Amino acid sequence: MATITKRQKKDDSLSYTAQIRIMRHGRKAHTEARTFPRKAMAVEWAKRRELELAEPGGVLLARWKGVTLDDAIERYQQEYMAGAGRTKKATMNALRRFPLARREIAQMLSGDFIFPYESKSIGSRWARATAALAIDDLRFHEPTPRRHVQAIRKGLRHSRGAAIHAA
Repeated sequence: MATITKRQKKDDSLSYTAQIRIMRHGRKAHTEARTFPRKAMAVEWAKRRELELAEPGGVLLARWKGVTLDDAIERYQQEYMAGAGRTKKATMNALRRFPLARREIAQMLSGDFIFPYESKSIGSRWARATAALAIDDLRFHEPTPRRHVQAIRKGLRHSRGAAIHAA
């Protein structure tokens, strides 16, 4: 719940400060305040902001806004890596050089962490082809065994691979 506080400025005009404090498990999870010239503006902002923070991940987004992965790694290095080994230090420094390190933590999605794949790769094309042909039990193994290739060239149909390629 937000608190609206009326304040008198030096020039005797009034301003209204809306303060939002969110508690989780008995601890302060997030505090935010903003000052407005009118009370209605302060109330409106507080309501809107409370709804944003109530959404899943809202408090986390507010906490990490503007912080890049590089900033987080740098802080981790300063606070926790005093006695770290050479390999860990090198790994952390390597992570900081990736383009991902320049992105804001609050804007990252799970897809940013998954190993990138090429959509035109043979494995994904194989999966699409077997799905299009309604073949659900055929697996792709690279490299193709020579006996399958030889059987296909000879027109033999003794293997599953030969039967499919000859069709």
